[in-house]
Amino acid sequence: MRKTFFRSVTVLVMLYTLCLSTFAQGIAFDTSRMDRSVDACDDFFQFANGNWVKNTTIPASQSRWGSFNILAESNRDVLHDILENAAKAKSKKGSNVQLIGDFYASCMDEAAIETAGLKPLAPYLTRINSMKSSSDVAPTIAWLHKNGIPVLFRLGGGPDAKNSNLVIVNAGQGGLSLPNKDYYTKMDARSVEIRVKFSDYMTNMFKLLGDNPDAAARNAQAVMDLQMRLANASKPPVELRDRDKNYNKIPVADAQKVIPNLPLDSYMKTRGIAPVKELNFGQPDFFAEVNKMLTEVPVDAWKTYFRWMLVSSNANALPKAFVDEAFNFNGRVLTGVKEQQPRWKRCVSATDGNLGEDQIHTGGRGEDGQSHLKSLRRDEKPHREFALDESRDKTEGTDQTHRIQAQDRIQQESAWLQRFEDRSSLVRTERDKCGSLPTQPQRRGHR
Repeated sequence: MRKTFFRSVTVLVMLYTLCLSTFAQGIAFDTSRMDRSVDACDDFFQFANGNWVKNTTIPASQSRWGSFNILAESNRDVLHDILENAAKAKSKKGSNVQLIGDFYASCMDEAAIETAGLKPLAPYLTRINSMKSSSDVAPTIAWLHKNGIPVLFRLGGGPDAKNSNLVIVNAGQGGLSLPNKDYYTKMDARSVEIRVKFSDYMTNMFKLLGDNPDAAARNAQAVMDLQMRLANASKPPVELRDRDKNYNKIPVADAQKVIPNLPLDSYMKTRGIAPVKELNFGQPDFFAEVNKMLTEVPVDAWKTYFRWMLVSSNANALPKAFVDEAFNFNGRVLTGVKEQQPRWKRCVSATDGNLGEDQIHTGGRGEDGQSHLKSLRRDEKPHREFALDESRDKTEGTDQTHRIQAQDRIQQESAWLQRFEDRSSLVRTERDKCGSLPTQPQRRGHR
């Protein structure tokens, strides 16, 4: 009897959860997806999804497939309509509609991208090639980070893992092209194969940049050597999961002692980061190794590494030959994806990744959306006041300090709508479809 009761509860919970996850798709939960021949208490996943797994083929352009992928595709269709309309609209200069429309149209104009060739990379390559000695490496790292090129390590704003009321500077290991340390250090057949194909990929990309075959192969090896050193100093994924061991909030002065060859004050000034007194230096041993590398690695090797990180992080904004090489490795080799997504899907994702808040700013409309945001703020006000009243009820009987903290937290959350960034200065006098790379708006905190 007890076992039957728990089975009934299990099934009800499963049905409730799956109905919620599929509700956004506009389709009720289909019980034909279940495999009722399996006991839910023996294999719940097979019971809930067995027939669906058996009858579903992963699309050729996907590495995995499930309810959340279906939901993502539905969302992308909505964004596609917004961007297509924005690209066609004769919008006010400087408006968010013009910005997202121009960005999307620029991405979709493959003919213009082919004509431009490597011109968008020119200012970056000029800066990289201007390095003369090891003293030029640190300033170049800061400049590349400012422009969205993910070299060497990550540093940016994010939550304090032990005080959610604070946003602090977090710094951590990075600078690799393969997913993590294990891809560089494991010696099983699959890992070795990936490294060989990664070297081939780099060689082909350097040839597309204009290097002759011998130079391209040497440059690929130089990048592999440098990244291997970074990988050996990095923590593997299992160690990164321990939040306590990766939390190391220290004064900036103490962090500077770990990496004296990279002046943090100058670095942050170049990045436009306001002066801070402390930061979370996630993996100090990694930064100690980076400090050694800044003087031990020849400047020519740094140039090669920076060139690689520039082109690999922007391959999808370059001519088709670069896009195809990147997909062949990152798609086919690493994830087993058989074919690229259509251009429009990649451009929707690129626009969303770089200018997602500006799409929100439009309110999904063909207008600038400012009135929409104002209406949201008006509608939000009574909810905020209700939340404050509710917080008083829930904190009644506690001390005054806790009550004030609860109110302050709600007010901070309600200020979210007012924190959209103004990027009207990015609008061009005409649609320059390939005048700059789409990495520059920094959305995710770390670089």
